[in-house]
Amino acid sequence: MAYISLYRKYRPKKFSDVVGQDIVVKILKNSIIEKKIGHAYIFAGPRGIGKTSIAKIFSKAVNCLDPIDGDFLICKNKIYYVVECKGLKTNSEFRSAETDEVDHSKKLDKKKAFKFLKKYINIDKMKIFHKGQITYSRSENKWKNKNPSKNFPSFRWKPTTPGPDNADLSNIFKSNKELEKFINDADETLLTENAFRERRGLYKVLQTHEPSERTDPQTGIKQAAPLVSDFSIMAVDLFQRTGKHEFVFMNPLEISHSPSSPNHLYQNYIIDILIPGKKDNLNICPPWYSDIDNCIKFTKPNTVEYDESQIDFRENE
Repeated sequence: MAYISLYRKYRPKKFSDVVGQDIVVKILKNSIIEKKIGHAYIFAGPRGIGKTSIAKIFSKAVNCLDPIDGDFLICKNKIYYVVECKGLKTNSEFRSAETDEVDHSKKLDKKKAFKFLKKYINIDKMKIFHKGQITYSRSENKWKNKNPSKNFPSFRWKPTTPGPDNADLSNIFKSNKELEKFINDADETLLTENAFRERRGLYKVLQTHEPSERTDPQTGIKQAAPLVSDFSIMAVDLFQRTGKHEFVFMNPLEISHSPSSPNHLYQNYIIDILIPGKKDNLNICPPWYSDIDNCIKFTKPNTVEYDESQIDFRENE
């Protein structure tokens, strides 16, 4: 086998592989996405900081006929889809608690736990849907006052799956009283930050972690969330809450978008909630799918035009 120098073997092949140059990568990616390419670029700095690697990635991206922002492509029946990979948050359960960064033994107040969980046993989808419509209308009116001759993106929520939360505990707790008793009877050690982080807390919230500040090129609205058009499919690894590398998938065109900016997604979505001893099995239902083939079959994600001449098959350069 021919010798391959380390810097060639481990050279980053895409922007998401680059470490330590977040600002540079963000500027270059945005210039491509927004089609604002400069006449020339100078990559300057000491040896070993990634000048050549970033220049190679940038040059390939600039010359790509169909630049993408996802992590990788998959091919199904000679059709290409852009897949974005994300993980789960590890602080969803106690995000409203008064914990500090040092003392992880502090406990989540039982009243706060009750207030959070009761939303998922008393689900009023039409109320959630209308609330989204109201937020959308306010944002639309505000934007049209500044842009009277332009069209605002349409509201595309589905009444059957409104908003960012997809968990349902109505079959686990029949009433608020039953839920309240369950929480009050629970061992307080199950409500500490450490317990939640170590997957032994009273409950486990499967919430996506997808921070990304993007500007919608149509409206100019900036939000700390991806654009609907950034990828074809989102794949989420559930390891942080299930302890196993199992994935769920969704089509960004099928899930509820940000109500104040329809071309943005929400920053976070709740996929499901597990309650050890009472609800140990996942309940994955649309707009989420446990099988990527079913996600493609039933939701028809956007595709990208690619052929083999546009794909770099080299592994060692």
